[in-house]
Amino acid sequence: MRWLEKSYARVLSLFKSELTEKFSLKPDEVEICLGLATKDLSGSDLFSQLSAG
Repeated sequence: MRWLEKSYARVLSLFKSELTEKFSLKPDEVEICLGLATKDLSGSDLFSQLSAG
């Protein structure tokens, strides 16, 4: 279990670094990306926030 927790922490750290350094995202933008990356995409509300305009 410890190994898995450390692995998750490492992946999260690398993901944040990549977004910050490679894509020049600000901390609040990184948090939005994390929210999207961890959101359950199988739910029925996947497209509810999209607009046609």
